[in-house]
Amino acid sequence: MLKKFLIGTLAIAALAFAMTASAADFGSTTLRVGSKGEAVKAVQTLVGATPIDGIFGPMTKAKVMAWQASNGLVADGLFGTNSKAKAANGSVVGGTTLPAECSAGDMFSSTTGGSCAGVVTTLPAGCAAGDAFSSTTGVACTGTVVVNNGALTGGAGTIDAIKTTTDVNSYMVEGQSDVKVLGFKVQANDSDAKVSNVKITLTHTSTGSSYLDRYVGNVSVWVEGAKVATVNAADFTRDSSGVYSKSISLNNAIVRMGTNGKATFYVTVSGISNIDSTDMGATWTILASDFRYQDATGVIMSYTPTTALTAPLSVYTINQTGDVKLVISTESTPATQNVKVSNTSSTSDLLMLSMKAKNTGADMTLDSMSFDLTATTSPVAMIGELTLKANGASIATWSPAVSNTTTALQTIAFSLDSRYTLAKDSTTVFTVVAKINDIDNFGAGELTISYNNATSYEVSSTRTALTETGSATGLKQTFFNTGVTVSNVSGTYSAPVVGSTTTTDGTISISFTVTNIGDSDVTIKEDGSDFTNTVTGATGGAILVTESNNTVTTGSPLAWTISSGAYKTFTLLRKVSSVTGFPQLTVSAVAGTTVTNVKYTAVN
Repeated sequence: MLKKFLIGTLAIAALAFAMTASAADFGSTTLRVGSKGEAVKAVQTLVGATPIDGIFGPMTKAKVMAWQASNGLVADGLFGTNSKAKAANGSVVGGTTLPAECSAGDMFSSTTGGSCAGVVTTLPAGCAAGDAFSSTTGVACTGTVVVNNGALTGGAGTIDAIKTTTDVNSYMVEGQSDVKVLGFKVQANDSDAKVSNVKITLTHTSTGSSYLDRYVGNVSVWVEGAKVATVNAADFTRDSSGVYSKSISLNNAIVRMGTNGKATFYVTVSGISNIDSTDMGATWTILASDFRYQDATGVIMSYTPTTALTAPLSVYTINQTGDVKLVISTESTPATQNVKVSNTSSTSDLLMLSMKAKNTGADMTLDSMSFDLTATTSPVAMIGELTLKANGASIATWSPAVSNTTTALQTIAFSLDSRYTLAKDSTTVFTVVAKINDIDNFGAGELTISYNNATSYEVSSTRTALTETGSATGLKQTFFNTGVTVSNVSGTYSAPVVGSTTTTDGTISISFTVTNIGDSDVTIKEDGSDFTNTVTGATGGAILVTESNNTVTTGSPLAWTISSGAYKTFTLLRKVSSVTGFPQLTVSAVAGTTVTNVKYTAVN
């Protein structure tokens, strides 16, 4: 009887397994990007792709690749014979002990930002490690339990790194934690890349002690907002020249390849709480170099950036009798350099400068602020009024005197309507906007506003000294009633791969809309002579210009005409080869009018 019972049990288990395997119908053909239907829905359900819409797109491919990698298959994103066999044999993700909102192959949690390192079981539902059969379905508990450290997909790959200054500080104050002092973007080419080590070097350059632990408690490395390493300053090695360095091991620092295959890294420092006053104002440089990384083939390689990833670092102390620090930086720039103004009335609220003032150490009260003004024509003829605003509220105005006709650099002072307080450890956005007289008063002209200093201030408590650093400069604004503006900039890039040295031609293009804001027609030549442009990061070759509606007229060379108030959308294409970095195409002038922010940097 016992023998018959076992046979019956095995038969039921086999039937249950067959039912489970056949429940998911993956069809008879290889599924790939572009496939549609119920079979695709089955794949999406298997790999955890959302939404389950039956459309095999890039997101489904990514999930398939992650599933293949975690199941020992070639991660090519094609769901064919081997993938179907693996799914049918029970090697599917049946449960996890990963952090919240983590899937196999994920680097960080989408909700907590924590590492997705953990255990993934490929056992069927109802199975625990060591079980022979599932307690709920009766199928055989075949499968494995593996550690998920973010599976790498792709083949043999390389990385590139370029510096970024976004959100990076050039100074550190005592007691501050995790101050971003160096930033860089790492790009993965042809494969995901796991960066295992990066060497950080700190060199003392002037003032105060040359011993790192007199300033810094620890150094950390972050990837996409997650901390992947922290090292105490005492763990750095000091050489005979007084230079500190350490190769820092990173935890789960994975860069995914693809269209946006970049990850932003930051190096942060945390200051000790009692920096000596004799070390006030010390300066250092920080350098990231000597990367070690692994691609999807398992090969571990070294990488040294072509351009050094380095940044300056100044150190300041804040104590009972110490200094207050005011740091100035450009907050944003005006949207355009070419501004059409009226020839019959004034034009108001033109943004000339936007800057941030970060106050550290104590409250500070301002009475006046000074700015540098550069004009190419008489200020009294051009400027009706300049308004200074703090966080959007007007706090002062300035108008040129009747005798102010100089076009040389001059300093102007805003006397504030009432004393303005910058709160301790706060950041204030100051803007300068202009009212420009009608253009008949001055014909045409250019104007630039830059920050000079806070000429009159008072610091609260016993902190009476002010250290002011940084600068802010507005873009030169050209006022006229003829010419063009450029907007809606986008771009594309094709092979060669970024970072390669192949001489095989690729292409980089930039598309933009040209609007005629003048009162007469503007003619633009098809041969590209009316588009001043440059290529950097590669060797630039032939140029091609097209227009979206293909409304080119006759002539030699052929040309497009844009009437007053009308616009046309153009695409300018350049051949590129011998890529040495991240290729960039920049257009600096259109039909004789200087333009800015018309550029595209390749992402591959």
